[in-house]
Amino acid sequence: MRYLKREEFDACRALWEEAFPEDSPEFVSWYFNKKVEKSRVLAEEDDRGQICSMAFGNPYRVRVGPVCAELEYIVGVATRKDSRRQGHMRRIMTALLEDMQREGMPFCFLMPVSEALYTPFGFSYIYDQPFWRPDERVLSAFEKRPLRLDERPAELARWMNAWLAARFGVYALRDKNYMELLQGEIASEAGEVHGWFDETGGLWALEAFWGRQKLERRFLYCREDKAALPAKEGIQSRPAIMARITCLKALAPSVSLSEEAPCPAMEVRIRIKDELLEENAGLWKWSITPSGSSMERAQTLGMLKTWEEPDAHVLRSSEVLSLSIDQMAAWILGGRDLKELLGGMEPPYWCAYVKGPGPVFLDEIV
Repeated sequence: MRYLKREEFDACRALWEEAFPEDSPEFVSWYFNKKVEKSRVLAEEDDRGQICSMAFGNPYRVRVGPVCAELEYIVGVATRKDSRRQGHMRRIMTALLEDMQREGMPFCFLMPVSEALYTPFGFSYIYDQPFWRPDERVLSAFEKRPLRLDERPAELARWMNAWLAARFGVYALRDKNYMELLQGEIASEAGEVHGWFDETGGLWALEAFWGRQKLERRFLYCREDKAALPAKEGIQSRPAIMARITCLKALAPSVSLSEEAPCPAMEVRIRIKDELLEENAGLWKWSITPSGSSMERAQTLGMLKTWEEPDAHVLRSSEVLSLSIDQMAAWILGGRDLKELLGGMEPPYWCAYVKGPGPVFLDEIV
């Protein structure tokens, strides 16, 4: 098992085409020629030197609340048909996650073919993909025309970042390179991008379709939310992106104290169960303020008076919250109800004042 050199990436193409036959040759060519330029690939080879299992880590700069983090989107996880059920995927995924932990990466994410493949590795859903369509009545006042994302990439990136920042706390940051790659991705599947513009040339909405076999909406962003409607009656979203916390301490600065908290700071205890990454597991002292938080190891529960001198401005609790690493991601990143995650058990009262960095918007495909 090893990380491949950039010039070796093309050796993975045959396995990609075997594992993902739904991808068109044009898309696969774009992916291996352009998208993987800054990616890393962990692979296992058989005794003939042929790749039998692989996983790609595609880098993204992601806004995670107040923090800008370098994260990886795991894609292309595949094992050759004649090499399956031999533990290749477990070894590759474990090694990849261990490396991310050592690097201090807060979390990684992926779009699963099957949820059951990734729950054993501590992944849980954090993002539901919305299904929208433009409200033509609202947008009829604007001029609709085709555009390319790589013609004014910096300007369009600023527009998209502003749109995202007004609605979400966790999203991939757009820049010139992001927009140029996105244009290439859409074009590889014979897609088109359209924008709606006002009389001054200001952009009001952005929409893309793609798909050689079946035309699908790739995205829809509207400056005014009322300009977007549910695409289907009764179906507004579907679970799309799963995440795995890789370095718990690195995620802490993105978590803060909510506005409803009765104090300017909290110091509490949390116990994490992580069977894969031991550095995350155990008892932690969690110090939380309105601007972020930090975690440090707690050897014993102790008594409140042994923590430090009493401070009327700090809420301290001896109630310990116990979570698995996937529950932690579902709560902090996914915004899931903590009582539901605990199977109906009431969580410690202080949990109501913990604020995750979300809501999440991760609509990347690869």
